[in-house]
Amino acid sequence: MTNENQTKKFFIYARKSTDSEDRQIRSIADQLADNPAKTVKRLREKMGISQEKLARLADVSNNTIINIEAGKQGNLTIETLKKIAKALNAPIEDLIK
Repeated sequence: MTNENQTKKFFIYARKSTDSEDRQIRSIADQLADNPAKTVKRLREKMGISQEKLARLADVSNNTIINIEAGKQGNLTIETLKKIAKALNAPIEDLIK
C-alpha cells in the first residue's frame, strides 16, 4: 500500500474535527504513513511491557498493537493513536517520529 493510499485510508476513519485539528491530523497522517511500527515497538520495549499489556493500557485489541508493530494497520484513527500515546506516556507526535 502506498503512503498516499495509507493517508487516504487514515482520513476515512478519522473523526470530524476542527480546522486546527484537521491540519494536525493531516500532518500526523503524512508522517504516520512513513512507519509508526518501529516507534510504537521502541517505546513499548523501553517501558518493558508486552504487546498485550500495552493493548490493555490503551484499551485497544491486542491484534491492533500486533498489526501496528508489524506495519499492517492501515486504518488507524486519531482516537486509537491518542490512546496508545497515553498508554506509552508519550505525546502523540512521538508515535510518528
